[in-house]
Amino acid sequence: MKQKCIFSISDIDAGWFDISFEIEKEKVKISASDLWGNDSPKALLVMLTELLLEKSDTMYILFDEEPGTYIVSLEKGMLIVAYSKYDCIEMDQKKINITLCGNMTFNEISNLIVVNEILLQAEIDIKVFIQSVYKTFYKYANNRLLYDKYEENWNYFPCKEWQAFEHCVQQKGLNKRDL
Repeated sequence: MKQKCIFSISDIDAGWFDISFEIEKEKVKISASDLWGNDSPKALLVMLTELLLEKSDTMYILFDEEPGTYIVSLEKGMLIVAYSKYDCIEMDQKKINITLCGNMTFNEISNLIVVNEILLQAEIDIKVFIQSVYKTFYKYANNRLLYDKYEENWNYFPCKEWQAFEHCVQQKGLNKRDL
């Protein structure tokens, strides 16, 4: 049975971007650091837009931790959040063929990156998940104080990526109803 997965931004502060995934009573928090200059939240919007446009039903995004890397994989409705104790930048220096985000399966990723722990694995209702990402980013896009906090503590707000994602969400009607 597909489970409701609620996405939220927990905090954005001093170069750290903290997010959480909540399924029933289980909540997994992960974070990204801007130390290496990777913009994982922006990549999340890009990948979910591709999912909505039906360009792919499989995606992954890497979130740089210090040290380590969080892996968020979505494959045909199966969400996996995992942790590797290795940094993405270290992996790149070893000439591993992986980018910040893409369309590999979790198995393909785990053949390239050492996965030390799977933090969450569940079949989710993708519409509920997308709606929760939309609602979360909507607050930052439409509230000046939150928008400024985003830019002061993380990176430029991904306006172009947000607009493309918002357009797709609105076309699918996921912005109007509770699922």
